[in-house]
Amino acid sequence: MRGKINKDRIIEESLNILNEKSPEELTIKELATRLDIKSSSLYKHFRNLEALHDLLSTYSLRQLLNHLNQSIQSLEGREALRNLFIAYRAFALQYPSLYEYTQNTSYWLSDESMAISNQIVELIESLLTNDKDAFDKIEGIRFLRSYVTGFVHLELHDGFGLDQAVDQSFLFGLDNSLELIHEQGKTQDRYERT
Repeated sequence: MRGKINKDRIIEESLNILNEKSPEELTIKELATRLDIKSSSLYKHFRNLEALHDLLSTYSLRQLLNHLNQSIQSLEGREALRNLFIAYRAFALQYPSLYEYTQNTSYWLSDESMAISNQIVELIESLLTNDKDAFDKIEGIRFLRSYVTGFVHLELHDGFGLDQAVDQSFLFGLDNSLELIHEQGKTQDRYERT
C-alpha cells in the first residue's frame, strides 16, 4: 500500500483494523505494517498511540454528530429526539469501535474531541428545549443517554439471550423514557406556576 501517508490514509487504515479489532487492540506496529511503512514513520503524523486514539476519537465523534444531525432533518420536538436516539443506537451497532471512541473519554486528549462532544450534548439539549419537555436538560440528557448506552452495551455484548428481536424492546424503553421526561416537564411547569 505504498504511497503518500497522510492523516486521511492513517484514519482509513485504522478503521480497517477497527473493523476486526477493538480500539484497545490497535497497535502502531500493525498500522505501519498495513500501510507498508516503518513504525517510526508514523510518528511524523502523531507523537504516540494515545495521540492516534485521540485522532480516531475526534473522527468518531464527528461521524456520530453527522449521523445524528442527518437523523433529525425536517423533524422537530419529541419526534426528532426519538429519531436521534434511534440513530445513536444504529451508529453504535453499525460501528462498534467508532462508538467505543465516542464513549471512552480516556481517549480524548484534544480540545477538539471535547468540543465535538459538547456539540452532541447541545444538539440533544436543543431538542429537549424545542419539545419543552426538559425538567432539567442535563438530567434529561443523562437519563436518555444512560438508557440508550446501557441497552446498546447489552446488545453489543450479547446480553439479551432470548431469540426474540430487541428492536421493539428498545423502542418501548425509549418511548417510555421520553414520556417520563415529558411528564416530569409538566410537573416542573406546575411547580413554577405556583
